[in-house]
Amino acid sequence: MYKKLTAGLLLLSMIALPGLSYNAAQAKTPQKTTIKPKVIKTVNTDVTGDKIADNIKLIGLKKYSDSPYYDSIALKITTGSDKKVLISYLDNMSGIEPKMFIGDFSGDKVKDIMINAATGGSGGIVNNRIATIKGGKVNIIFDEDNNQGLALTGKFTDGFKADMNVKNLDKKFTIDLDAFKDSYIKDGIYDADGKLKEEVEPWADGFSLLEPIEYNMDGTLYLRGIQGVSGAYHANRISNMESLWKYTGSKWEPINVTYTTSLVFK
Repeated sequence: MYKKLTAGLLLLSMIALPGLSYNAAQAKTPQKTTIKPKVIKTVNTDVTGDKIADNIKLIGLKKYSDSPYYDSIALKITTGSDKKVLISYLDNMSGIEPKMFIGDFSGDKVKDIMINAATGGSGGIVNNRIATIKGGKVNIIFDEDNNQGLALTGKFTDGFKADMNVKNLDKKFTIDLDAFKDSYIKDGIYDADGKLKEEVEPWADGFSLLEPIEYNMDGTLYLRGIQGVSGAYHANRISNMESLWKYTGSKWEPINVTYTTSLVFK
């Protein structure tokens, strides 16, 4: 169920009936403002596999006309063969400057639709979705859960180290925290000898970058993602994780992962 039901229903009405508009007073704004859904981008290309170009529109709706933030984002596809209209609301998909990319991620030689939008938050997180058209329906093959990326667990250990585990792969690795030892000692997380005084569990944000790349040069696109790993607090970036993802027909799997460790220069 689309959580932003009211905005979603309004957006549906306005896509189907352009004369309708959204009155921002319904959202308890100080002033009445008529806001219409905006066609952010239009692409004409075949996404149904029948070799006939379809019309794909990325549509957004704002609560506040002067805001750069789109509270609801949808896809409207008009098929080239029979002019059938397919509308898909992207669950919990919102953000700034939504973008649309067309390419084959599923490996069936038919183009899919990738949408991303920056959340505008301090973590630099980007919302991403990928849709494919099958059997006259829009199917989401990359959803909100996929957008979380690598699932990490871990903890600080003695000697200014963080022992980490990638749950998706059941692989362990260690991050060197020596670059941050002065602040950790000051904050009482470690003593001067590197003995851990306070338990800390690092965590990874969702993707701050997710981009399509050619990997095997066979026409099927992979995804390259970047995630930040935070230590004692969110601004304490102790590592960046880079991962390469492949769609296997039913799920996305990471096939390569690298990480960074900060160095100390004296």
